[in-house]
Amino acid sequence: MGAIIELLKIILGILVWIIVIIFILWFLQGF
Repeated sequence: MGAIIELLKIILGILVWIIVIIFILWFLQGF
């Protein structure tokens, strides 16, 4: 059970970084 939670934390962390990168790229394209 603990391993699944750790895996979910890693996946969520990756998703957050992807969203942040996409937002930054979209923001830079606004200029």
